[in-house]
Amino acid sequence: MSVVGRDLPHDSARGHVSGESIYIDDMPPSRGELHVGYLGSPYAHGRIRSLNLEAARKIEGVAGLFTWKDLAHNRMGPILQDEILLVEEVAEFLGQPVVVIAAESQKALVEAKAAIELDMEELEPVLTISEARRRGQFIDREYSIESGDIESAMKSARHV
Repeated sequence: MSVVGRDLPHDSARGHVSGESIYIDDMPPSRGELHVGYLGSPYAHGRIRSLNLEAARKIEGVAGLFTWKDLAHNRMGPILQDEILLVEEVAEFLGQPVVVIAAESQKALVEAKAAIELDMEELEPVLTISEARRRGQFIDREYSIESGDIESAMKSARHV
């Protein structure tokens, strides 16, 4: 049976249009479940001047507030661990996570987010390729992978 040229509905389409599909927000919370969110950078490019979490820590129901300093490793990525998880000093995009918040309720999470005092200096963002070239600022980082002794390999090679 060929599917080429046929209009086939997605497996979950009936449930979605009938209202029978179950979404995460439809499920009852698990016992001890925490709500997790983050406070992101208000600027596309900005430097952290100061960060005060004290008022947010005092809010009832806040289980934890985490910055890059609380992490054993602040890098992530599917192959190379080269992406910053939480802003250390300079935010590289609008909304880049600065603080992760864990709370017992959505209400406590929202209150904690509002109570965090984040002061950032807005820096000029790079918006074009020509501007990135002029400034020497590029998205990707330079990597150097070395293995073995190239000098010895070249000397012992039959053909160079």
